[in-house]
Amino acid sequence: MSYTQSHKIFFLVDCNNFFVSCERVFNPKLRNRPVVILSSNDGCVISRSQEAKALEIPMGAPYFEYEKLFKKHNVAVHSSNFALYADMSARVMSVLGTYTPHLEVYSVDEAFLVVPLADRENILEYAQQMRYRIYQTTGIPVSIGIGPTKTLAKLANSIAKKGSFVYQLIANDHLPKILATLSANEVWGIGRRYTKFLQSQGIQTALDLKNLDHQWARKQLTISGLKTVLELNGISCLDVNDDDEVKKTITVSRMFGKKITDKNELHQAITEYTTSALQKLRQQGSLATRITVFAMASAYHDSTKLFYNQSTTLPCATAYTPDFITAAKQCIDRLYKQTLLYKKVGVTISEFVPLEFRQLSMYDAQVYDAKKEHLMSAVDSINSKWGKKTVFYAAAGINQQWWAKSLKRTPCYTTSWQELPKVKCR
Repeated sequence: MSYTQSHKIFFLVDCNNFFVSCERVFNPKLRNRPVVILSSNDGCVISRSQEAKALEIPMGAPYFEYEKLFKKHNVAVHSSNFALYADMSARVMSVLGTYTPHLEVYSVDEAFLVVPLADRENILEYAQQMRYRIYQTTGIPVSIGIGPTKTLAKLANSIAKKGSFVYQLIANDHLPKILATLSANEVWGIGRRYTKFLQSQGIQTALDLKNLDHQWARKQLTISGLKTVLELNGISCLDVNDDDEVKKTITVSRMFGKKITDKNELHQAITEYTTSALQKLRQQGSLATRITVFAMASAYHDSTKLFYNQSTTLPCATAYTPDFITAAKQCIDRLYKQTLLYKKVGVTISEFVPLEFRQLSMYDAQVYDAKKEHLMSAVDSINSKWGKKTVFYAAAGINQQWWAKSLKRTPCYTTSWQELPKVKCR
């Protein structure tokens, strides 16, 4: 099948330097200036502006090691503001949803689309208009890769990021030359294990990968590798998943702002994280029966074991937060060791059951279970309308000394009434 005969055109829309771009929307003074965003607890760099990349600041750079360089080059340093980034992501995806119902949110800053186009000669102009509208509506710059398959759209996007911002790999005239300039490990789906094997077989470039014998690829690279080869040849094997994906597990964890030994502080943290996980569980319309609590200890002690975990299975599938908080605290009690310095705890909710398949035990009263649902619905509604933690569990603590440091965090401009941008007229 040639590319011009493909029945679909895939767009991959990727937000440029997304976390930095979100900060620049509300602070124009950051434009044309090197900017970096730090991870939770202000540990290391997780997002960089183009100006910061030009200074050769690597991804994952520890803040304390590069602090002098940041000051020397007037680099703006901000703590991560995930509430803001999630909201801005939702706004970008909302704009994309107006173009087609066939939208797959691939990550917080990426999405695949299948766009119906009657005249493919205007495809680049169409993409440029889409890019302009996203920027006009949200302030977020994006790059768009276009191809007859998801893999080629992904490759086109990586080329678009280098300056053109929109690039297409539909016409096959120059495709072999382009693929010959790309390493095989730059192809979507080719990880470290595949890369090492391919290099041992003399397969170095994306063009080498495209030209592989299909039977050999199926045998040596499994069906997943074969699909990648076919996609490089313009044969679509990976469709856009436009259904809302239901997660099979939900995990919430954070590093502490300080090392802690107090069990009560561990109880507070695990209450906070369990509350967040259960809110996400209810959002996707699921119930769950199992909770796993894990903790990481600091390496600066005599114990050789640094990771601990405990699990509990609830009698019935539920999304009632207090039941899971009780179970989580019991898990903490079982794994807690007074001699350890803890630097992180987290919670994983698993073994999901769809809401419509709820099964009560013989001891549960239907009316009592309905009251639990109404209570959780009211709490979620209040916090959604008036801001996160408007209503919260006292067990999470009032003055959370253990909370991760975010000393350079900007306001949550779009998700908190108290932190809305203020406009002053003179």
